[in-house]
Amino acid sequence: MDVTSALLLGALAGLAVAVPVGPIGVLLLREGVVHGTRVAIGAGFGVATVDLLYATVAVAAGAPVGQVVARHEGVVRWVTAAVLVAVAVVALRGWWRERTGRDAVTVAVDVAAVRTAGAAAGAARPTSRVTTSAGPWLARATPGAAYVRFVGLTIVNPATLLIFATVAVGLAARLGADGSSVLVAGALFVVGAGVASAAWQTVLGVASGALGRAVGERGRSWASPVGAVVVLVLAAVVLVG
Repeated sequence: MDVTSALLLGALAGLAVAVPVGPIGVLLLREGVVHGTRVAIGAGFGVATVDLLYATVAVAAGAPVGQVVARHEGVVRWVTAAVLVAVAVVALRGWWRERTGRDAVTVAVDVAAVRTAGAAAGAARPTSRVTTSAGPWLARATPGAAYVRFVGLTIVNPATLLIFATVAVGLAARLGADGSSVLVAGALFVVGAGVASAAWQTVLGVASGALGRAVGERGRSWASPVGAVVVLVLAAVVLVG
């Protein structure tokens, strides 16, 4: 098998996992709308890293893994649905806490403005100060934190493993069929899968970042609950099959 064929098979496997709209894709779009292009691209590279890892597994031990996943497909579906529900609940909870916190800050600022306006002219007295906590590092809106978050989200999302076990394993089985080096063809397959996934995730990151700038602050404030609802719908779809 020549270099181009192995790379194309890998790219096809990577796109087969990355392109279909799933919960990780929805969460990635939400990341771009809410936090911007750079954070979304960081998240996308986290997804691509896991795709690269699964492509390596598909080449190294694809058939046994595929058989195990196929025998326990029902369990995988239930686990997938449970993970999606948990992710959606966490997203909704974070959105609600952020929303109530933002409302509290707005009230505090308004009260401070009223006090300042009613103060006697002359001596300037400090009013109130709003302090914010940076929060856990993983919760921050930075490319590095988003990368780590989405590595974790993609790994615990059994749907990604299920697709790789069915699609990528089948494509990887064709490597070396013409007598060429399986090691070289497998390495090229993994590279193709990783590059294709990273390219697609980058497209989603750029598009979602542009959408976030277009919809403005009001639109961004609703990205989290809308994304969480979509993830819940996908969980129901997974259960129905």
